[in-house]
Amino acid sequence: MTTTMEPFIGRERRQSLHLNKALLGRHQKSFKNPKKALEPLRRTAIGDVNAHNGYARRKYLRAIGREVEKAIGIGADGSLRRPAFLITVVDGDQALGRPGLASRMVLTPQKVRFLQGYFADLLKGLTYVGMIDVALYVSVRTVWSVDRLLLPHAHVIVWGTTEARLARRLKPARGRISSLLPYGSSIDIKLITPGDHLQVLWYAHKLPRAQYQVWRRRKGLSLKQYKRPINGVNAVRIYKALRNLRLDDLVLCGGKGRRVFRRAVVRSKLPLQGKRAAEAVQGW
Repeated sequence: MTTTMEPFIGRERRQSLHLNKALLGRHQKSFKNPKKALEPLRRTAIGDVNAHNGYARRKYLRAIGREVEKAIGIGADGSLRRPAFLITVVDGDQALGRPGLASRMVLTPQKVRFLQGYFADLLKGLTYVGMIDVALYVSVRTVWSVDRLLLPHAHVIVWGTTEARLARRLKPARGRISSLLPYGSSIDIKLITPGDHLQVLWYAHKLPRAQYQVWRRRKGLSLKQYKRPINGVNAVRIYKALRNLRLDDLVLCGGKGRRVFRRAVVRSKLPLQGKRAAEAVQGW
């Protein structure tokens, strides 16, 4: 991979430092022993591949980036030799912390196994790699009667198909699931344009770096969503919600993307477990 990936690696490094600093800050209330909570994030703990370990994240991002580049074919001018797409899947029913849904705002290993199988079923028959991401909604009591909400969702890079085929393939799934927001799209398909593949690779594998707020408009019942960089307190809250997960707990891959993931594991030299990352997908 060209050195142009390094700016995105730099983003991940800064986000990791942001979390580490916030853990030791006086404002966070999530951990009584912040120094102990910091241990899984240290370079010496890279072998445990904690889902928030920045060193493991960056090694994996470099490795999966190289393998995806080879799979989709990148020209010298940054053009893609075959079309590739970023697909985002958002199902409001998977939100954690909302009354009537899961009560605890914690993404447990059992819940993440369910999500891996759930997203694999929606994307069945496609070739893809990506990860489960989480979005933290704050100050939403007037809308959902809770202070905070955690929404797991999926970002995957898909190739080996066309936009028309993708739309037809995912149309039934769109009819089965609903977005968290009434006006939102449950499944979003975006064609990756030449020169943007590194940005998309990073986006599909990034550490959580934003927080969201939802307001009810003054007129009518429609909702408005706001997004801003995540502050230290909320970065720590997300870390706590995912603290017991490994990086490979969040990995999604299907079709020929499984081979791409296996090659990335070898390249990264991280003790990631392919079977663990795709145990819900037949044919691993």
